[in-house]
Amino acid sequence: MLENFSFYDSTVVSLSEKITSQGGYGDIDPPKVFSKGGKTFLIDGNHRVKAARGCKLSWIPTNPISESQLRGYGYDPETIHLETSY
Repeated sequence: MLENFSFYDSTVVSLSEKITSQGGYGDIDPPKVFSKGGKTFLIDGNHRVKAARGCKLSWIPTNPISESQLRGYGYDPETIHLETSY
């Protein structure tokens, strides 16, 4: 399973093992996302998304959050597109 990852991350490995043992995403907490202007931003759940990709899942559930919840993560809904650019 480790060959699916470009670097070793024990959290990602642990999550990928759980996904494999469950036969899918199962009861893992869905990543939190915020949508604005036709774009969706991953706010919380990077390790979960990496594990799902490493297990070659084509879809996982997500948990959309509101603007007020987004502010709780320290992001401004008006500038989210600037703050999350990679």
